[in-house]
Amino acid sequence: MSLVRRPALALALALAFLGLGAPAAGARAQPVNGRIAFLLAGGDTGDIDRMNPDGSCVRPLLAGPGDQESAAWSPNGRRLVFGVAGISLGLADADGTHKTVLTQRPGFVYWPSWSPHGNRIVYAGKPGQYQHKTQLYVIHPDRSGFRKLTDDPHGAFTPAWSPDGRWIAYGGRGISLVRPGGSLTRSLTHHESDVSPSWSPDGRRLAFTRIFEGGVRTDVFVVDRDGSGLTRLTRDGKSSWPVWSPDGSLIAFGRFSNGGGNGVFTMRPDGSGVTRLTSGPAGREVPLSWRALRPPTPSCRKPTSG
Repeated sequence: MSLVRRPALALALALAFLGLGAPAAGARAQPVNGRIAFLLAGGDTGDIDRMNPDGSCVRPLLAGPGDQESAAWSPNGRRLVFGVAGISLGLADADGTHKTVLTQRPGFVYWPSWSPHGNRIVYAGKPGQYQHKTQLYVIHPDRSGFRKLTDDPHGAFTPAWSPDGRWIAYGGRGISLVRPGGSLTRSLTHHESDVSPSWSPDGRRLAFTRIFEGGVRTDVFVVDRDGSGLTRLTRDGKSSWPVWSPDGSLIAFGRFSNGGGNGVFTMRPDGSGVTRLTSGPAGREVPLSWRALRPPTPSCRKPTSG
């Protein structure tokens, strides 16, 4: 049974262990392309689907035994790294086929992220004992080069590699940056529970989730990479897990409420233009990865209700 089966549980888990640029003004954004991978969690399942940026062409990406709970396409769009039941990482082709095992070490592993050149993967993990803090680890896709990256006394969660490869952002007691070699760490925010950072494509800003009231409320914020310009984008208390679009014009995020209104949404980097892509009354849906994949996304009609 997965320890991180649903997005709300993932956020609660990160909190328990504690104890992401906009286009220039007037510039015309290029059309958003690629696909969005998103977690579809309901009941005892945790499958990952994919869709077009307008919410059409929803198709299974990863499903079956093991309760997949995280995934990220490689920078070239050819491979996929994914987490299974919080205890291992796997690799697959971009369409979810030809799965292989990446990690088989004892303990828990979560939230993988690729380096911009696709030659390394960073993830959060910990030994099997709960008294240990979650930290960041790096491994090559061929399973070589395994090493521990952080030793943060508050724990390190939800890593995201910067587009220029110079920094890895991670959540925990605020959003922090660490060099890929582990030589330097600096804090961007200082809230007790900020997680799931996502870099803008130009590497100037990060969107992230801020957890309030002991995990009861979550909202999406953005901050500049130097720690300035902290801005709250949502105020509904149920938005989380932001992911930037490949062209930087949109941010996808998940919204969950016991009263309904669940699904994956997009908004502009200033918080305006909120648009629903999916509707998940039976479970929780959050975006995981947005990549300009090749070949182009097949054309199909957006599903209609009723």
